[in-house]
Amino acid sequence: MRDGFAEIDTTDAERVLERMLGPMVGGVVGVLRSDDPARAIDLSEAAISAGLACIEITWTTPGAAGVVRTLRERHPGLLIGAGSVFDDDDVASARGAGAEFVVSPHLSERVSAACAALALPYVPGVATASEVVRAMETGHQLVKLFPIAQLGGPAFVRALRGPVPTLRAMVTGGVAPEDLASYREAGAALVGLGSIFGRDASETYDRVATLMRGR
Repeated sequence: MRDGFAEIDTTDAERVLERMLGPMVGGVVGVLRSDDPARAIDLSEAAISAGLACIEITWTTPGAAGVVRTLRERHPGLLIGAGSVFDDDDVASARGAGAEFVVSPHLSERVSAACAALALPYVPGVATASEVVRAMETGHQLVKLFPIAQLGGPAFVRALRGPVPTLRAMVTGGVAPEDLASYREAGAALVGLGSIFGRDASETYDRVATLMRGR
């Protein structure tokens, strides 16, 4: 235990992180928040067909566990995570459904401990240099800079990486597909995009396909 955080198992969690940060994902995580589980599945299927390799289903989506379970059964090689996770019950349901990583908008000892017990990578939300360093000191290898647009965009990422060159961050919150290159150039390891999911499957497919061609 360090500063209230459980020690993190570095076996399965590290393998998942390697995949997240590897060429298959290509720096793009689709962040899907929906008010309907059937729609969430349809949009996810369209995005996968267009080349998206990593999806985060937010736990504010009704029936999120069922969405993850369906996608896991249909696409065994897909990287699927659970977002907007706030407690150990959410972590357990995410893991049971087949989620391979967990994301929250904050740095939570409770979520961290639950993920460590299940060897799940936990990507905590941070918004200041102090929070970034605290997360790294307590063993979190990837952090979520959120909400990045309000924090300062690519310039904020670049500024943080000056004093903290080992920072590995997923940026989310107010990011448009056309911002992908600038965030990657600034040093973001991953870019979380909710805006690639359109009103329907057709629009989603077109947005994702266009993004993937332009990477």
